[in-house]
Amino acid sequence: HQNGTTKAVILAGGSGSRLWPLSRQHLPKQFLKLNGTHSLLQGTVSRLQPLIAAHNVLIVTGEEHAKGEAYKVLTSFQTLLEPIGRNTAPAIAIAAAYLQQQGDDPVMVVLPADHIIKDVNAFQTSLKVAIEAAQAGLLVTFGIQPDRPDTGFGYIKTSSRSTTLAIQSVERFTEKPDQATAKNFLQEGGFYWNSGMFVWKSSTILQEIRQHLPEVDAVLNEILADVREGETFALAV
Repeated sequence: HQNGTTKAVILAGGSGSRLWPLSRQHLPKQFLKLNGTHSLLQGTVSRLQPLIAAHNVLIVTGEEHAKGEAYKVLTSFQTLLEPIGRNTAPAIAIAAAYLQQQGDDPVMVVLPADHIIKDVNAFQTSLKVAIEAAQAGLLVTFGIQPDRPDTGFGYIKTSSRSTTLAIQSVERFTEKPDQATAKNFLQEGGFYWNSGMFVWKSSTILQEIRQHLPEVDAVLNEILADVREGETFALAV
């Protein structure tokens, strides 16, 4: 595989249950216009430009969204329907495999659809650094400097307490902690909130999935076998 254009993979399969009834099954929060005239999904796509053009964006979502009220938002994007609507890993796996099926090995910028990022310049600067690191074979995630011991975030522990390094090594991930643990993290330093944004080459993440998530890899291999026999990915355009 050759190095190709950077692609964005936007995960829009969640149900947004915390915003019900404003958000409902067929029109979850990523499709709502909560921040002005554009939906959160449209905002996620627009802040990638000009680094990643809209035609290089792949939306991964559930079939119920593609056929429900969210359909109007999705029609202008290339959309991949996830075969397993369980969690993030299968959605990333199917997107990586699909991109590789196109005969390329692009860097994937994996983003949730429901973010609000106000400092677009800072985001794009960090994204450029992350893409360069991913081209060298690294798995990159974005950490957010915490300003309070929030228990609603997962935390990333880095090997350095410096906040000036563009790239830091990750020691471990911690799921949402209790209040006392979160306070300890802030006092110790070197901890960041896990943003849920990732950058890596499609071949790199598929290799990691093969090694660490064999159950996801097994399902993916079944899908790829069907594709080789002439079936298509569950793709809506």
